Amino acid sequence: MVHRRNSRRNLGIVLAIIGLVLILFSYYINHRVDEGRVKIHSAQEKVDTVDKLAARNSTTKQVGEVATAPVKSKIEAGKMDVARYHKIAKTLQIAGVICVVLGAGFVFLAYRRP
Repeated sequence: MVHRRNSRRNLGIVLAIIGLVLILFSYYINHRVDEGRVKIHSAQEKVDTVDKLAARNSTTKQVGEVATAPVKSKIEAGKMDVARYHKIAKTLQIAGVICVVLGAGFVFLAYRRP
């Protein structure tokens, strides 16, 4: 009976620690995603400025489009990466919360009377 109680308690502690690590890692990823969003926004503003300046006549518009095309493709790729990592961070956060709740439940059950 004591062995079973210790096993539950140990499993609960391990699950809670894993959950906390997952939550902390998700916060780290979210922080990096936010940094990426700021960089994307800054690059988009610069591209928009070039587009506005180049839109004055058809010749400069074509030159502006050619000049900004590689940057626009990088911005789109960055937006896709941000969305993907945001989804990963959310999944890790949810899994972390579930692990913490399960861990707390196992610890609670270990100290409950049989």
